[in-house]
Amino acid sequence: MMEYTLHYQMLRLIMTINVATAKTNNMLLLNKNSNEIIIKINLDTLLPELKELVENTIKTTIEAQHQIEPSSTQSDLLTRLQTCKLLKISLPTLDARIKDGSIPCFRIGKKVLFDEVKVMESIARKRGKNV
Repeated sequence: MMEYTLHYQMLRLIMTINVATAKTNNMLLLNKNSNEIIIKINLDTLLPELKELVENTIKTTIEAQHQIEPSSTQSDLLTRLQTCKLLKISLPTLDARIKDGSIPCFRIGKKVLFDEVKVMESIARKRGKNV
């Protein structure tokens, strides 16, 4: 995800440079046949703008990464052992309950994971209680 975000940010930066060169009457030539970009610019006018653009792009990308936190409504994922400890049952009992469908699980590759909230809801339903 981080790699995609940085590629997207760099693409936006390149597009902004194109707009900046157009605003400052600088020349930007694209040679599609050889995949070359030739830019003739006045560095005195463009360098401060470019520096600010790079700094802002990096700053917003870092801030966005720091703001990504699990939401309070997102439940924890448990392994088989964690689920056994939570329910105070053995691994064979857990396997039997998975097989009969009384405990919901999902698999990522060979790994079996449990949504803590769904497990507790299924146990409460089995006991006839509401969570």
